[in-house]
Amino acid sequence: MITSLDHMLAATRSKLAELRADHNGRSIVLVGFNTGAALACQVALLENVTSVVCIGFPLNTVEGKRGLPDDNILNLSVPVLFIAGEHGTNSNKDDLEDLRERLRVESGLVIVGSADDQLRVSKSTLYTEGVTQSMVDHCIVVSIK
Repeated sequence: MITSLDHMLAATRSKLAELRADHNGRSIVLVGFNTGAALACQVALLENVTSVVCIGFPLNTVEGKRGLPDDNILNLSVPVLFIAGEHGTNSNKDDLEDLRERLRVESGLVIVGSADDQLRVSKSTLYTEGVTQSMVDHCIVVSIK
């Protein structure tokens, strides 16, 4: 039986083939948000990419917590950057640090202060800090570069 995940993997791999044909020799960085971050890691296990950026990576799945000894994410061979909101429910700093320790590749972690899983900061916090969500978003983009 073909699952939705199989379709998403196939579509992503097909798009990568197109990109390689159109931009031969260019580095490919996969960026995924939430479940897209988990998909980006799956694709990185199958395709030759430069690195992966996981925004709001979901640590808990129906099969258990990510990063346990039988989790194939531990077989990644490219650098990974995790970005998570301080108040996110999909992932927390300690669990992400545990996962990073188990990875055999270079990894980084950016925690966006006062942000939720979508990296949004509450209006009251933005007001108190004298910043805008656009400024927060810009800082996130800069941390990816």
